[in-house]
Amino acid sequence: MGIPLRWSWFAVFSCLLCMGCGVWCNCTEEGMQIEGGHYTLTKQMRRGSMMIYHCPENFYPFPALTRLCQLDGSWKPRPQRFKPQRCRIVECPDPNVLVEGNVLPPQEKYFVDNETTYECYTGYTMRGSSRRVCLPNGKWSGSTPICSRDSGANCADPGVPAGASRIGNVFGIDDTVKYSCNGKLFLVGSKERVCRESGQWTGKEPACYYKHTYDSPLEVSEAFGSAIEQSLATLDPLGKSQDVMLIL
Repeated sequence: MGIPLRWSWFAVFSCLLCMGCGVWCNCTEEGMQIEGGHYTLTKQMRRGSMMIYHCPENFYPFPALTRLCQLDGSWKPRPQRFKPQRCRIVECPDPNVLVEGNVLPPQEKYFVDNETTYECYTGYTMRGSSRRVCLPNGKWSGSTPICSRDSGANCADPGVPAGASRIGNVFGIDDTVKYSCNGKLFLVGSKERVCRESGQWTGKEPACYYKHTYDSPLEVSEAFGSAIEQSLATLDPLGKSQDVMLIL
Protein backbone atom coordinates (compact mmCIF):
# COMPACT_ATOMS: atom_id res chain seq x y z
CA MET A 1 0.00 0.00 0.00
CA GLY A 2 2.96 2.33 0.65
CA ILE A 3 4.35 2.24 -2.89
CA PRO A 4 1.22 3.55 -4.67
CA LEU A 5 0.91 6.35 -2.08
CA ARG A 6 4.55 7.43 -2.54
CA TRP A 7 4.11 7.23 -6.30
CA SER A 8 0.98 9.39 -6.06
CA TRP A 9 2.84 12.13 -4.19
CA PHE A 10 5.74 11.86 -6.62
CA ALA A 11 3.33 12.26 -9.55
CA VAL A 12 1.78 15.38 -8.01
CA PHE A 13 5.22 16.87 -7.29
CA SER A 14 6.36 16.16 -10.85
CA CYS A 15 3.15 17.68 -12.17
CA LEU A 16 3.72 20.90 -10.22
CA LEU A 17 7.24 21.11 -11.66
CA CYS A 18 5.86 20.63 -15.16
CA MET A 19 3.31 23.40 -14.61
CA GLY A 20 6.21 25.74 -13.92
CA CYS A 21 7.56 24.83 -17.35
CA GLY A 22 4.24 25.56 -19.04
CA VAL A 23 3.23 21.90 -19.34
CA TRP A 24 -0.25 20.96 -18.08
CA CYS A 25 -1.03 17.77 -16.16
CA ASN A 26 -3.63 15.18 -17.05
CA CYS A 27 -6.08 13.81 -14.51
CA THR A 28 -6.32 10.10 -13.68
CA GLU A 29 -9.24 7.68 -13.42
CA GLU A 30 -7.93 6.17 -10.19
CA GLY A 31 -10.64 6.15 -7.53
CA MET A 32 -13.18 7.94 -9.77
CA GLN A 33 -15.46 4.98 -10.50
CA ILE A 34 -19.11 5.08 -9.40
CA GLU A 35 -20.83 2.13 -7.78
CA GLY A 36 -23.95 1.14 -9.72
CA GLY A 37 -23.32 3.50 -12.66
CA HIS A 38 -20.74 4.83 -15.09
CA TYR A 39 -19.22 8.12 -16.25
CA THR A 40 -18.37 9.89 -19.49
CA LEU A 41 -15.64 12.45 -20.22
CA THR A 42 -15.91 15.55 -22.41
CA LYS A 43 -12.15 15.86 -23.14
CA GLN A 44 -10.77 12.51 -22.01
CA MET A 45 -8.35 13.16 -19.09
CA ARG A 46 -7.13 16.55 -20.28
CA ARG A 47 -7.33 19.87 -18.48
CA GLY A 48 -10.86 21.28 -18.53
CA SER A 49 -12.49 17.89 -19.10
CA MET A 50 -15.82 17.32 -17.36
CA MET A 51 -16.51 13.94 -15.79
CA ILE A 52 -20.27 13.34 -15.89
CA TYR A 53 -21.73 10.55 -13.77
CA HIS A 54 -24.69 8.49 -15.00
CA CYS A 55 -27.03 6.27 -13.00
CA PRO A 56 -29.98 4.00 -13.88
CA GLU A 57 -33.51 5.41 -13.88
CA ASN A 58 -34.78 6.42 -10.42
CA PHE A 59 -31.20 6.85 -9.14
CA TYR A 60 -28.79 9.80 -9.05
CA PRO A 61 -24.99 10.22 -8.57
CA PHE A 62 -23.82 10.93 -4.99
CA PRO A 63 -22.00 12.86 -3.58
CA ALA A 64 -21.03 14.60 -6.85
CA LEU A 65 -22.99 14.94 -10.09
CA THR A 66 -19.92 16.04 -12.09
CA ARG A 67 -16.19 16.70 -11.60
CA LEU A 68 -13.81 19.04 -13.45
CA CYS A 69 -10.18 18.24 -14.35
CA GLN A 70 -8.00 21.13 -13.11
CA LEU A 71 -4.60 22.47 -14.17
CA ASP A 72 -2.72 20.57 -11.45
CA GLY A 73 -4.16 17.21 -12.51
CA SER A 74 -6.70 16.99 -9.68
CA TRP A 75 -10.47 16.70 -9.89
CA LYS A 76 -12.87 19.30 -8.50
CA PRO A 77 -14.68 18.50 -6.31
CA ARG A 78 -12.11 16.08 -4.96
CA PRO A 79 -13.29 12.52 -4.25
CA GLN A 80 -13.99 11.93 -0.55
CA ARG A 81 -12.36 8.97 1.12
CA PHE A 82 -15.30 8.19 3.39
CA LYS A 83 -17.99 9.05 0.83
CA PRO A 84 -17.35 6.78 -2.17
CA GLN A 85 -19.15 7.75 -5.36
CA ARG A 86 -22.31 5.69 -5.84
CA CYS A 87 -25.82 5.75 -7.25
CA ARG A 88 -28.53 6.63 -4.74
CA ILE A 89 -32.26 6.18 -5.14
CA VAL A 90 -34.06 9.48 -5.81
CA GLU A 91 -35.64 11.07 -2.74
CA CYS A 92 -38.47 13.63 -2.61
CA PRO A 93 -38.77 16.46 -0.04
CA ASP A 94 -40.50 15.63 3.25
CA PRO A 95 -44.27 16.26 2.86
CA ASN A 96 -44.91 16.20 6.62
CA VAL A 97 -45.28 19.97 6.77
CA LEU A 98 -49.05 20.03 6.27
CA VAL A 99 -50.70 22.43 8.71
CA GLU A 100 -54.08 21.40 10.22
CA GLY A 101 -53.98 17.95 8.63
CA ASN A 102 -52.34 14.52 8.42
CA VAL A 103 -49.96 12.93 5.90
CA LEU A 104 -50.27 9.18 5.31
CA PRO A 105 -48.22 7.10 5.58
CA PRO A 106 -45.85 8.89 7.99
CA GLN A 107 -42.27 8.07 6.96
CA GLU A 108 -38.81 9.41 7.73
CA LYS A 109 -37.95 9.53 4.00
CA TYR A 110 -39.90 9.28 0.76
CA PHE A 111 -38.46 7.73 -2.40
CA VAL A 112 -39.51 7.25 -6.03
CA ASP A 113 -43.01 5.75 -6.45
CA ASN A 114 -43.89 6.30 -2.77
CA GLU A 115 -47.49 7.50 -2.58
CA THR A 116 -48.91 9.88 0.02
CA THR A 117 -52.46 10.92 0.89
CA TYR A 118 -53.53 14.03 2.77
CA GLU A 119 -56.44 14.55 5.15
CA CYS A 120 -57.64 17.75 6.83
CA TYR A 121 -58.81 18.09 10.42
CA THR A 122 -62.53 18.57 11.08
CA GLY A 123 -63.66 22.05 10.07
CA TYR A 124 -60.91 22.49 7.45
CA THR A 125 -61.23 22.18 3.67
CA MET A 126 -58.66 20.65 1.35
CA ARG A 127 -57.18 22.68 -1.50
CA GLY A 128 -54.58 21.23 -3.84
CA SER A 129 -53.82 17.53 -4.27
CA SER A 130 -55.12 15.00 -1.73
CA ARG A 131 -52.91 12.30 -3.28
CA ARG A 132 -49.32 12.69 -4.51
CA VAL A 133 -46.59 10.40 -5.85
CA CYS A 134 -42.81 10.86 -5.63
CA LEU A 135 -41.64 11.16 -9.25
CA PRO A 136 -38.32 10.02 -10.81
CA ASN A 137 -37.17 13.67 -11.10
CA GLY A 138 -37.35 14.19 -7.33
CA LYS A 139 -40.59 16.20 -7.36
CA TRP A 140 -44.05 15.40 -6.03
CA SER A 141 -46.91 15.02 -8.49
CA GLY A 142 -49.87 17.39 -8.27
CA SER A 143 -49.91 20.60 -6.24
CA THR A 144 -49.24 21.57 -2.62
CA PRO A 145 -52.07 20.36 -0.36
CA ILE A 146 -53.50 23.07 1.92
CA CYS A 147 -55.97 22.66 4.78
CA SER A 148 -57.79 25.93 5.40
CA ARG A 149 -61.06 27.40 6.62
CA ASP A 150 -62.81 30.70 6.03
CA SER A 151 -61.20 33.11 8.49
CA GLY A 152 -62.31 36.30 6.77
CA ALA A 153 -58.73 37.09 5.75
CA ASN A 154 -58.15 38.97 2.52
CA CYS A 155 -55.84 36.31 1.03
CA ALA A 156 -56.20 32.53 1.07
CA ASP A 157 -53.71 30.43 3.02
CA PRO A 158 -50.68 30.12 0.66
CA GLY A 159 -49.70 26.75 2.14
CA VAL A 160 -46.33 25.21 2.96
CA PRO A 161 -44.52 23.27 0.19
CA ALA A 162 -42.89 19.91 0.93
CA GLY A 163 -39.55 20.29 2.69
CA ALA A 164 -40.20 23.90 3.75
CA SER A 165 -40.93 25.99 6.84
CA ARG A 166 -43.08 29.12 6.92
CA ILE A 167 -43.14 32.14 9.19
CA GLY A 168 -46.45 34.00 9.19
CA ASN A 169 -49.99 32.75 9.76
CA VAL A 170 -51.98 35.97 9.29
CA PHE A 171 -53.25 36.64 5.76
CA GLY A 172 -54.66 40.16 5.78
CA ILE A 173 -53.71 43.04 3.45
CA ASP A 174 -49.94 43.79 3.58
CA ASP A 175 -49.28 40.76 5.81
CA THR A 176 -46.12 38.86 4.92
CA VAL A 177 -45.17 35.18 4.90
CA LYS A 178 -41.55 34.00 4.68
CA TYR A 179 -40.28 30.60 3.54
CA SER A 180 -37.09 28.64 4.09
CA CYS A 181 -36.06 25.12 3.07
CA ASN A 182 -35.11 22.41 5.53
CA GLY A 183 -31.87 20.45 5.49
CA LYS A 184 -29.93 20.39 2.21
CA LEU A 185 -32.84 21.56 0.07
CA PHE A 186 -32.70 24.80 -1.93
CA LEU A 187 -35.58 27.19 -2.59
CA VAL A 188 -37.05 27.97 -6.00
CA GLY A 189 -39.65 30.73 -6.20
CA SER A 190 -40.35 33.56 -3.76
CA LYS A 191 -38.77 33.52 -0.32
CA GLU A 192 -41.17 36.24 0.83
CA ARG A 193 -44.75 36.98 -0.27
CA VAL A 194 -47.12 39.82 0.60
CA CYS A 195 -50.93 39.77 0.62
CA ARG A 196 -52.31 42.35 -1.81
CA GLU A 197 -55.61 44.20 -1.59
CA SER A 198 -56.73 42.21 -4.64
CA GLY A 199 -56.59 39.02 -2.56
CA GLN A 200 -53.54 37.70 -4.44
CA TRP A 201 -50.07 36.96 -3.07
CA THR A 202 -47.05 38.67 -4.59
CA GLY A 203 -44.25 36.65 -6.15
CA LYS A 204 -44.22 33.03 -7.19
CA GLU A 205 -45.24 29.97 -5.19
CA PRO A 206 -42.05 28.58 -3.59
CA ALA A 207 -40.80 25.00 -3.77
CA CYS A 208 -37.91 23.17 -2.09
CA TYR A 209 -35.75 20.78 -4.11
CA TYR A 210 -32.68 18.59 -3.75
CA LYS A 211 -29.74 19.29 -6.05
CA HIS A 212 -30.54 16.11 -8.02
CA THR A 213 -34.02 17.43 -8.88
CA TYR A 214 -34.70 18.30 -12.52
CA ASP A 215 -37.59 19.51 -14.70
CA SER A 216 -39.45 16.93 -16.77
CA PRO A 217 -39.80 17.50 -20.56
CA LEU A 218 -43.49 18.36 -20.00
CA GLU A 219 -42.58 21.04 -17.43
CA VAL A 220 -40.00 22.52 -19.79
CA SER A 221 -42.45 22.67 -22.71
CA GLU A 222 -45.18 24.20 -20.53
CA ALA A 223 -42.78 26.85 -19.21
CA PHE A 224 -41.63 27.62 -22.76
CA GLY A 225 -45.22 27.97 -23.97
CA SER A 226 -46.08 30.23 -21.04
CA ALA A 227 -43.06 32.43 -21.76
CA ILE A 228 -44.15 32.82 -25.40
CA GLU A 229 -47.69 33.78 -24.33
CA GLN A 230 -46.33 36.39 -21.93
CA SER A 231 -44.06 37.80 -24.63
CA LEU A 232 -46.95 38.09 -27.07
CA ALA A 233 -49.11 39.77 -24.42
CA THR A 234 -46.31 42.27 -23.79
CA LEU A 235 -45.94 43.03 -27.49
CA ASP A 236 -49.70 43.41 -27.94
CA PRO A 237 -51.14 44.37 -24.51
CA LEU A 238 -54.58 45.23 -25.98
CA GLY A 239 -54.98 41.74 -27.40
CA LYS A 240 -55.57 43.03 -30.93
CA SER A 241 -54.87 40.71 -33.82
CA GLN A 242 -52.30 41.90 -36.31
CA ASP A 243 -51.91 40.97 -39.97
CA VAL A 244 -48.41 40.19 -41.16
CA MET A 245 -47.50 40.75 -44.82
CA LEU A 246 -44.66 38.78 -46.32
CA ILE A 247 -42.88 40.38 -49.26
CA LEU A 248 -41.14 37.87 -51.49
